[in-house]
Order: sequence, then structure tokens, then C-alpha cells
Amino acid sequence: MLEPEMFQLEENTLAEYRMYLRVNELGLAMEVLEEIAYEHGAKSGFWRRLKKAAETMGLENKAKE
Repeated sequence: MLEPEMFQLEENTLAEYRMYLRVNELGLAMEVLEEIAYEHGAKSGFWRRLKKAAETMGLENKAKE
């Protein structure tokens, strides 16, 4: 069951993200998530978690964004 504040995406919207995960291109997968989040108005909690992931991967420039 989805939380009321969550949004649903079409399966094809996540296809590029999943492809990057399969080939272990985590930075590119993160960029796809970022685009989707901007398009759908993701809340601040999402951005905090994305920042933490960027820091964990050593992507300091992405974390600053």
C-alpha cells in the first residue's frame, strides 16, 4: 500500500534507472532518480537520503547540489 505522500511512476520511467543498477553505474542511476524527483516534486526527505547516498559513494559535488 502506498503512503498518501508518495507518487506512482510508470514502469518505463524507471527502466533507465534499473538498467544503470544492473551494470553497476550507481552515479548515473542517481542522476536518473534526481531527474524523476525534480519532475515529481520530491520532498525534502528524499533529497536528504539522496545526499547521504552521494556522500557514501564519495560524490562530494553531487552531495553539495
